[in-house]
Amino acid sequence: MFSRGFRRLLLTLKFSLLLLVPAVGQDLPSDIAAKLLPDKLAEYGSTGKVEALPKELSQIGNDHGGITSWARRSYVSKEGKRFSVTIITTVSDGAAYARFTEGRRAAESS
Repeated sequence: MFSRGFRRLLLTLKFSLLLLVPAVGQDLPSDIAAKLLPDKLAEYGSTGKVEALPKELSQIGNDHGGITSWARRSYVSKEGKRFSVTIITTVSDGAAYARFTEGRRAAESS
């Protein structure tokens, strides 16, 4: 549906959010990422509720790459254009950077 360049841009934007929302070693509630996803982004409205990190994964903490919270929400425009946003918070800047690098490599190989 979207061009390869646009998909790569969206993926890069997703993972760049990691650098903006580091947890820096705090014990955060599991819904912090969910609170960052609004009902509306510009002319795009959400298509449903926020998907949150399953409880069993949220209890893993550092064993799961330092992720402290995770949330995803999909949006649609009046013209039917769709996209999703995923926000991940981590225990440290280093963990966020590792996730960002992982995502960039995945985008480059696809």
